[in-house]
Amino acid sequence: MIKWTRKKSLWPILCALGCLFVLAVVAPRAWQRYQTKSSQHETAVVFIEPSVSVEPSEKVVTLTPEPQAEQPLRTPPLVVAEPTLPPIEVEPAEVAFEILSGPQLVPPAPSEPTLAKPEFDLDVLLQMRDTLMAMVDRLPSPRLAKPQASVVRPRAMVRITGETDRLAMLERRDSRMNNWSEPSRTAPVPTLARLPDVIQELTPPREPLLRFRPTVLLEQLQQLTTQPLGAEWSEQVRSEVARLTDDHTTPPSAALPILGELEALALSGRNAADQVAYSTNRHHWFQAIQSLERRLAIWQALLDPSVEAKNSIVLATDAPDVMVTLSQVAAALEGKLHGTEWRDYLLLDQIATATSEGAGTDQQGRSKLAQTVLSRMTSAQLTAEQKLFLASEPLDNLKNALQPWAATAVNLDRLIALVERYEAGRELRFAVAIAQIQQKLRWSNAPELRALADHLDLYYRGSNMRLAVTDDLINQMVPKQKPIVLPVNERIAGAKVRGQSRTTTRLRVQLIPDPMAWRFGLEAHGNVYSKTRSETWPARVRNAAKMQYQVRKTITISQDGLDVSPAKALAQGRHELLGVDSQLDGVPLLGSLLRDIARNKNQQSRSKAISQVKRKVISQAQKRMDSEADLKFENLAQKFRENILGPIERLALIAEPRSMFTTDDRAVMQLRLANEGQLAAHTPRPLAPSDSVASLQIHETVLNNALAGLQLDGRRMKVIELFEFFAKKFSRIEAQPSEDLSRRAIIQFADRDAILVNCDDDRVELILNIREVAHGRDKIRNFQVHAYFRPVLHGLDLRLVRDGTLQFSGRRLKTGPRVVLHGVFGKLLEKDREIRLMASDLQKEPRLAGLMVTQLVINDGWIGLALGPAHPERTAWRTVGPTTESMMR
Repeated sequence: MIKWTRKKSLWPILCALGCLFVLAVVAPRAWQRYQTKSSQHETAVVFIEPSVSVEPSEKVVTLTPEPQAEQPLRTPPLVVAEPTLPPIEVEPAEVAFEILSGPQLVPPAPSEPTLAKPEFDLDVLLQMRDTLMAMVDRLPSPRLAKPQASVVRPRAMVRITGETDRLAMLERRDSRMNNWSEPSRTAPVPTLARLPDVIQELTPPREPLLRFRPTVLLEQLQQLTTQPLGAEWSEQVRSEVARLTDDHTTPPSAALPILGELEALALSGRNAADQVAYSTNRHHWFQAIQSLERRLAIWQALLDPSVEAKNSIVLATDAPDVMVTLSQVAAALEGKLHGTEWRDYLLLDQIATATSEGAGTDQQGRSKLAQTVLSRMTSAQLTAEQKLFLASEPLDNLKNALQPWAATAVNLDRLIALVERYEAGRELRFAVAIAQIQQKLRWSNAPELRALADHLDLYYRGSNMRLAVTDDLINQMVPKQKPIVLPVNERIAGAKVRGQSRTTTRLRVQLIPDPMAWRFGLEAHGNVYSKTRSETWPARVRNAAKMQYQVRKTITISQDGLDVSPAKALAQGRHELLGVDSQLDGVPLLGSLLRDIARNKNQQSRSKAISQVKRKVISQAQKRMDSEADLKFENLAQKFRENILGPIERLALIAEPRSMFTTDDRAVMQLRLANEGQLAAHTPRPLAPSDSVASLQIHETVLNNALAGLQLDGRRMKVIELFEFFAKKFSRIEAQPSEDLSRRAIIQFADRDAILVNCDDDRVELILNIREVAHGRDKIRNFQVHAYFRPVLHGLDLRLVRDGTLQFSGRRLKTGPRVVLHGVFGKLLEKDREIRLMASDLQKEPRLAGLMVTQLVINDGWIGLALGPAHPERTAWRTVGPTTESMMR
């Protein structure tokens, strides 16, 4: 066993103590020199020289600093009024403004009065700018100020506190000092014509309209410029986006026109891309188009002042009002058949606790509780009857009372920052934050913010699983029916009939077009052959019948669940007389007479007998179809609940059908597997080949949302316990750990994003965020484990095999700790460990003969899989799309 022992060294501590000693000796002198030097540094001073008069009672102090040696020019004396500035009397016709600068004044002796240095806030300065501009508009043409000997002109001073001050755009003092000279009394004083230029110099540079650059979008546009399709469109989009993100001179008033131009470009680009044959270039074009469309609505809300104003308005609901509504709801549910279940479903007790004073529920807790209740009241899984019940009073009043709790102000700048970070790294913490903001916007009173919530739901919580099957595959998987031979012992047309029947049946599934559900008809086509004899004394009649029947049963799978209608049947056939026997055949004349009577009687009752036989055939066919089909569908639904819905619910996921439809030859279902606090797919899925009989696309959010439901964040366990945990969760109890797997190593996962999955570049990346690994005396903290799996395909055998060695990322991970980590995780994620994507039973299924995997794509967060006709020269597509063949969505 390899042990890593760390030996503590003393030299880093000694070096640190030596540095501290040198710093303690040198620092005082350096600080003293800094203060002396900073007192000689420049200070930009702004002087405003209106015509003023000094009150006689005020004391005027003149400070004349001594000129410095390196600057022989004399600085003009500065006249300061004490204790306060005198009132300014502006003359409408004669006002002069001047900007001067001089050397930093040396502090006077204690006996002399000190110079006041007021500091102005930027917002105050900008307000003064607007006031002065308005004054300039009202004034007549400026004239030179007349010198007045008896008037004292105090100079207001604004000091810049540092190099990074927002007023630092003023010209540096040292550059102007050499050109300064004492103004002559006969020289013209600068007039008001310079005021706009001065104010422009004082105005800080404007920030771009968008602070966060869409990095992913710009990379996609850059990639598109190098391809033959969409290059011109990409340049146009990049130019418009640059006006929002890079151009500091774009005024806010131009934001909405720019967004309108981008919307037009997105629409024109989609129309142009639809006309192009599917290819990798076309797929990249659609990626850029959808990436632009995802951001436009967010930019619109961020740059529209009216939307921002509505976002800041938060309605409040008083706790007494909510309590009154709760009392009404509780009274309405009292005595109901399922009143207790509704009370638990609507979380009435938790709402009552949140409204109580001293319960310790803050605004964030009330908001989350209200969002949960409102989401339950508007769930798509509710039946029509349940929706009608929740829309009645006082339950509808409860929804209105909780809505202000759920709707809180949202920082749209934070939203766009989260979006850009999530698209760049696809980390779950950013996804959770975006989902929380979407829930807040969903219950806002502003229509624009609710529209933004719908936009986020459409583009960032889209379908992350899609399944499509054709009628050919369904019929190919329908089992063949064996012939059924049964005895006949019936009474038909008043005669007792005995014999034997043989029934053959052929099942077939026919898809029924439906835009809202999966609808298909299960049809049974069969023939009934029978040979019977009727005992009518003294003659015995032998008959043969052939009946054809058709039974149809409609099955509907929708958001409301599985609905199986009763079977309906039709039958038609013919009846044939085989012969008549009589016990008196040996008697001349009498035997033939009895046979003729029996034939006539059989002819007369034939229509009645055929009708009766048809009814019996129809009845038996319907009963058989209902009994057998209902039993099979019940077993199928039970397996679906145990193997699919059960794990989904245990992982705290919600399986919500986003789209279900049926065409003449294909049934398509799009699902969203995510709870309300999670995101789903946000990138365009790969398209399947047009001749595929079945296709499946899964987004990585399905796996990440499921892994989040394992609740491994922050958990600490042994490696062997982690192996057993995964084996139990994924129903792999028979899996056995490696003999070399460490039994003593302890793993503690990070507090968030414990396990992540990324699907890109034709491989699946598994990321483990580890807070600490303890193995013997070794403790390694804060690192990531990266394991890569590549697909291996042979016919219908599809597996994911670990590719390459494990990768570790973290700060200060040296060779020794890496060896320890390889020893721990190398046995947990073994090199030859495989993940089967298709069950082994399907590979041996004879009904799948002639099929192969025709597509296997792992790119942009998606795993795309398709089955189609096999051909010796055909291979599976491993890229996002072919270059020539047509595709189906």
